[in-house]
Amino acid sequence: MKQRTPYRPDQGQALARIEASRSRLKITQEDLAEAADLSIRTYRRMIKSGLGFQRQIRALRFALRTIEAKRRSAEKMFEGHDG
Repeated sequence: MKQRTPYRPDQGQALARIEASRSRLKITQEDLAEAADLSIRTYRRMIKSGLGFQRQIRALRFALRTIEAKRRSAEKMFEGHDG
């Protein structure tokens, strides 16, 4: 009989990297959760427990990349403009 896998696999390392990136980019937990289409409660529970579904981890990573890309795009748009 095939051994059953955990319902919510351990994602502690992935979540630690996501949190480090979030902190480095100065993004609030609320903003990241919203961008990943997760509730803030779900996101905080994931951080606390270290458990999460792969689709949630992918959504958080995609949200981080999207936010970072938008910021880079905005910076390029305003380069060379005197304010």
